[in-house]
Amino acid sequence: MKGKVGTHVKAAHFHPLDQPTRKEILFCLERLGTSDIKHIAHELKMTPAGIRRHLNALMQNHYVQQTIRRQSPGRPAYLYRLTEKALVLLDDSAPCPSASLFSENAQLCGTSIVARLFEQRKVRLLRQYKRILEERKAAAVKDTWTGDEERQKNE
Repeated sequence: MKGKVGTHVKAAHFHPLDQPTRKEILFCLERLGTSDIKHIAHELKMTPAGIRRHLNALMQNHYVQQTIRRQSPGRPAYLYRLTEKALVLLDDSAPCPSASLFSENAQLCGTSIVARLFEQRKVRLLRQYKRILEERKAAAVKDTWTGDEERQKNE
């Protein structure tokens, strides 16, 4: 109940791939290796403050690790990289490349283009397999005729 002392609300299950921005950050870090907030923000076309908020959540859940790079004068640079936990997660969730291409096409061009691609592929494959079956059938008939002629010669 709201406002009662001693009651605990169970925290929602945290899964970074369920949240699109965190998912993008993980894939960005997978691509870049180690990076600073400014570079990640530039890559994802987001503000550094927004990236920082998501990185903090990812660090709290042990998906991202922060390291400090000391520079001569001034503030140190904070660099971020994926943890082993994140690498395993990304490896397990890696989609089939062709499936992700269809998904991206559907997002960019609409589902009708993907449906048309599948329909064109179906028509092409049906033609191809029909031709193959006809060639095999003709070869089988030819073998039968050749076999009859050879038997007649041997008799």
